[in-house]
Amino acid sequence: MLKIVPEKVNEVNMRRFEMLVHSLQSSFDTYVIHGGYRFGNKKLKDLRGFFSVVFHLLQMIGRLLHFYERHLHKAGYKNIYKKVQDRLSSLIDPEELLDRTINYGLYYICHFLTKGRELARDILNENVERASIKVGVPVSLGFHSRPSLLVAKTVQHYGGQVELCVGEDRFDASSVLDIQWAGGKIQKENYTEVIFEGDVRALNDIKILASVNYGEDTMGKGVPLPKELSYLK
Repeated sequence: MLKIVPEKVNEVNMRRFEMLVHSLQSSFDTYVIHGGYRFGNKKLKDLRGFFSVVFHLLQMIGRLLHFYERHLHKAGYKNIYKKVQDRLSSLIDPEELLDRTINYGLYYICHFLTKGRELARDILNENVERASIKVGVPVSLGFHSRPSLLVAKTVQHYGGQVELCVGEDRFDASSVLDIQWAGGKIQKENYTEVIFEGDVRALNDIKILASVNYGEDTMGKGVPLPKELSYLK
């Protein structure tokens, strides 16, 4: 903790994240949550709660770090304040304060952001336009590392659920390992085409990706991607 505070985790950074979450919460209140309250969408209300708790935890951490950096951190000592700081240090253990800041505050921020992201994905998948497309398998080498990575990054970019369907089996198209696992079945059973189902936005880009053989030539070397897929670079 002494290595990351205040070099990486400090009052200025926490204030910046606090304002970012506050802006997200305000946008959510303005454009989303009113509909959620009107129609009684509990998931939207729950998602709003994740914004709120993270915001207040960031406020708490910012104030604790302010106290630590200004009044307890020895690097900030000045002779005129030394007696006051020494007295404060005798009343409040600096390492105990950092423990509350990092092992409580940051821990639960990460916890609630992770849980909130899971809920956000559920809400997204309930509301996105869904479709299916049939595309060719990467020529020559199939779904090895590069094609699998580009497909997964495309799906992750939009956040909605997309599945790679091979016969009766379904694989998570946001997972490189799942796609490569599917690639083994594709190669073993000599499939030349596969079906992707899910978020239509990701499917549109997967179709573009398939049109350039998933970003590589038949020898497995990378080729330029269309401008529509510039986010994959």
